[in-house]
Amino acid sequence: MRSLNPTRALGLGVIVWFALVAAFSTTPGTAWAQRGGFDVESTYLVPLADAPTRGSAAAPITLVEFSDFRCGYCVRAQARLRELTQLFGDKIRFVFRHNPLDMEDGSLAAEASYAARAQGQFWAMHDRLFASRGKITRDVVEGFAQELGLNMARFRRDLDSRAHLAAVKKDAKAARSLGATSTPMFFVNGRPVRGLQHLSVFAKVVRQELGKARKLATTGVKAKALYLTTVARGRLSATPGIKDRSYARTRLETQELYNVRLGAPGHSKGGKDALVTIVEFSDFQCSFCVRAQAVLRRIEKQYGKQVRFVFRHLPLQFHHQAPLAAQAAMAAAAQGKFWPYHDALFALNANITRANLDLIARKLKLDMRAFSRALATGKYAAAVRADAASGGVIGVDGTPSFFVNGTPISGAKPFLIFKTAIDIKLAEAKALVKSGVKPADVYQRVLKDATVVEPR
Repeated sequence: MRSLNPTRALGLGVIVWFALVAAFSTTPGTAWAQRGGFDVESTYLVPLADAPTRGSAAAPITLVEFSDFRCGYCVRAQARLRELTQLFGDKIRFVFRHNPLDMEDGSLAAEASYAARAQGQFWAMHDRLFASRGKITRDVVEGFAQELGLNMARFRRDLDSRAHLAAVKKDAKAARSLGATSTPMFFVNGRPVRGLQHLSVFAKVVRQELGKARKLATTGVKAKALYLTTVARGRLSATPGIKDRSYARTRLETQELYNVRLGAPGHSKGGKDALVTIVEFSDFQCSFCVRAQAVLRRIEKQYGKQVRFVFRHLPLQFHHQAPLAAQAAMAAAAQGKFWPYHDALFALNANITRANLDLIARKLKLDMRAFSRALATGKYAAAVRADAASGGVIGVDGTPSFFVNGTPISGAKPFLIFKTAIDIKLAEAKALVKSGVKPADVYQRVLKDATVVEPR
């Protein structure tokens, strides 16, 4: 996109914006829009209207989500959005617009969210509705409203009178006019991302758009005008008769070298002078991760101080107890007991329960008050999500995944696979030491020329 004069861009944006609003007054969901495809390299003029937003209007990235609280993929997509927050923080502003695919029977949740919004509690209701995983009834939404301390008489009156149905229909109309006929549908500064894509896809688009935003800022465009300026010349809708072009997700490549970080405090075992570092992305509820522990113990026995082990958290979405287990391990690490707790968790053979988490903590003589408080408050939840998000961006999408001095090994592979990789890396490291590199500096020296760098 070529740079625009900021004043001219804003003026053009306003004109196009009103033209788009006029276009939206026509019948939504026309056949040509429904059959259209999106060009992932193009920008689309996506109106924000008065939609709920989370984040600063000055954020360089605006991510608009057209979604349905009853859609299973939309439910799962919320974890992806949380991962983006972990990676990019306040650089992203989130905008939510409704697109219930069954307007006759499926708009209750959407209307309830806007009824909550009328009382200043949209996002709190939004989070509860998605946490219900599609199990939405009138009793459920009223229960959420009571939890939030809403004026129940007003909330019930809004639902009974369908006070917010028109606003929900307006959102759905906007989605269909754009050609967004499925959920979830995302636009990152106007760039389309359809469906539940891999984290690396979202991260790639966000990074590209951050680069464009920085260039626009150098031309004098104010932060709060970045979004409008970016989308001012965007396409109005999907293109009839073409299929979506897909983004290429990032995958681990055995021929690439990865500069991966050394994890949270207490999650490393072995001396800093170890010539080989094995970083493991793992899940305590994963049976393949359990199986891999025997191989890691054999490596430790055979190579001793030559190998350092680093544990990184990547609880998989379908392992429902894995995130809490990861938080428990972090709580143990805070008391200097990560590795004993790690070993005891894997000894459960993926049979993770809250009672087992507490039992292990008591056996290790942890401060139970501090341990229980950490789990109850989710003290380490963000740190676990950050680990998983960082891994996902560089292509880690399954567990266990290992990096041996930066070279990836995916899955619970036999000992000989690891031995071959370790022996090669040891020889390289010894040559570096012989040339004058200090053993403690070997890991960073090896990864100096890495082709893939984990985001900081």
